[in-house]
Amino acid sequence: AGYSITGNGLGAGIFSENKKNITIKNCKIQNFSEGIRLGSTTESLLFNNTVQNNNYGIVLGASSSNNVLENNIVQNNSYNGFELSEFSNANVLISNIAQNNEVGFLLSESSNNILKNNIAQNNEKIKSEFNHAGDGFLIIFSSNGNYLENNIADNNHHNGFAIEGGFPYPSINNILINNIASNNDRGFSIDYS
Repeated sequence: AGYSITGNGLGAGIFSENKKNITIKNCKIQNFSEGIRLGSTTESLLFNNTVQNNNYGIVLGASSSNNVLENNIVQNNSYNGFELSEFSNANVLISNIAQNNEVGFLLSESSNNILKNNIAQNNEKIKSEFNHAGDGFLIIFSSNGNYLENNIADNNHHNGFAIEGGFPYPSINNILINNIASNNDRGFSIDYS
């Protein structure tokens, strides 16, 4: 049996800071500012969680590295579904679904991550004026050496897959293999990379 955690729109449903080797699984988390937030958390597992109706879904920040996110569903969040930021490197995301968020999967200032067999669908501009609102997979701001294989971006309002650096912070050496983009405004967009 799973666990249900419901908030009042504030804070994080689950928050981990400066931890190692934790497991978060089989949870339904909703109505928080952030569903799950890891800060400086390493070598941990997020498995089979449903994170919905928050501002942000699952956020890895502050150098949260070497974690595995598998079989999670992140949906109906106002901004990013999955966010890796602030030098969150060498994480593995496998078989996750991001749907009906503003951006499905965001990598910002985060490198050497692996994304395989994930699905981003029906992500669209909801609340902000962010240029990439509606992207399925977005790699920006010096996010280097990430590896994306066998992912699907379907029916997203903007780009299926986007890689953008922005002067003077290019995103370089990212590898995309056997990814499918269908029914998006643009399939693949590469700029300053």
